[in-house]
Amino acid sequence: MTDFLVERGGGPPYPVRVGRDLAAGLAWLREAAGPATRIALVCDERVAGLYAAAVEDRWPEARRFTVPPGEDSKSPERLVEAWRFLRDRGCDRSSLVLALGGGVVGDLAGFAAATYMRGIRIAHLPTSLLAMADSALGGKTAINLGAKNLVGAFHAPVAVLCHLPFLASLPPREVRCGLGEVWKTGVLRGEPLWSLLEAKASRLRALDLDALEPVVRACLEHKARVVARDEREAGERALLNFGHTLGHALELLDPGLSHGEAVAVGGAFALELAQRLGRLEPTAAERLLACARALGLPSRPTRPVDPEAAWELLLRDKKARGGTLRWVLPRGLGELDLVDDVPAERARELLAGFLC
Repeated sequence: MTDFLVERGGGPPYPVRVGRDLAAGLAWLREAAGPATRIALVCDERVAGLYAAAVEDRWPEARRFTVPPGEDSKSPERLVEAWRFLRDRGCDRSSLVLALGGGVVGDLAGFAAATYMRGIRIAHLPTSLLAMADSALGGKTAINLGAKNLVGAFHAPVAVLCHLPFLASLPPREVRCGLGEVWKTGVLRGEPLWSLLEAKASRLRALDLDALEPVVRACLEHKARVVARDEREAGERALLNFGHTLGHALELLDPGLSHGEAVAVGGAFALELAQRLGRLEPTAAERLLACARALGLPSRPTRPVDPEAAWELLLRDKKARGGTLRWVLPRGLGELDLVDDVPAERARELLAGFLC
């Protein structure tokens, strides 16, 4: 069991626990979240059947709001449904939203909490590897609107509980989805996390909790350090988007890729672009790609993707400024930069060859 605080430049810190004792963890979460006039438990239909009852045993006053599993639930229509649920259940500024699920539920519930009555509290109980290792921490919330995460808000949780045994129910594709974000964090963090990934890749793929626990903790602690210095993504936090520039476009254009798989493919393109620009040695790029392969991650789309459609989506990327793309490109393990002087035609030409 591991507890630590996420410091925030613009608000109070919040606690995070990584552990395996659900009863103790839920008791801790209830105390950390504090009293609430109403409690809304948000989850998808699959997770509801697995874990909602255990949470409701601890919070019998909670009322459940469920959505279909999958990215389609990050929509304006579902957001309006969530707002109406909160209104109809009498939720007020002293109420609490509990987000039980993966990245989709965390984003939807977080944005609903951020905007309902101009903001009510939220606590996260992530059930996927992606959410545990990345998205539950940091306060970024969003829905999709023609592009990935186009409408959103920063809204920090009051607490995060990562109960590792929740991961046992994940299908293989969701495991790869989470490992894509874990690999991304390894590239960013470097050592000692990177050596864990290289040494324990097969155990991580098999969801060995003894191997996963230090990796999840290291991913969260790295993100917590970055968030403490740049909560609103004005600078350093943008580096956490390594692989996401192209990855978000591929999620929309290649249904065969999950979010984390798309991030891995986007990361592979960033490595290739960095090599072509003379920023990254081929041997260093191969080491990074070899670890991704060992984790079972793809390095190319599952089918041909229209480069023009991808480029149009890239121009909507939140990091873009005035139509100029900004790429997160590595110089080596643990050494990345936000680069805005990549010639558009060169990137576009390389992208066409990469996608076809």
